[in-house]
Amino acid sequence: MSLAATSSDNLEPPVELEIYPNPTIDWLQIDVCDDDLFAFHYQIVSITGHVMKYGQITSEENVILVDDLNKGQYILKLVAQDFYTAKVIQISN
Repeated sequence: MSLAATSSDNLEPPVELEIYPNPTIDWLQIDVCDDDLFAFHYQIVSITGHVMKYGQITSEENVILVDDLNKGQYILKLVAQDFYTAKVIQISN
């Protein structure tokens, strides 16, 4: 799934992110499709608001292991210096 991140600062061009597979069982891939690679921080947050995983994304292709998370829906938050985006992910282990 492709996701365009937007910003209140009007990022030009918008950063495109590919987040897959969704639903997933044991891993989640985040690809940053942009020539100017931004440093992102990510959080995987439970529906109840608890931060389950967090870290930094600094390359074009990133794999986050989620096999230790319980089955259910989570929110993947991606934050860079000048924008924020979020996506619902499904863990179905």
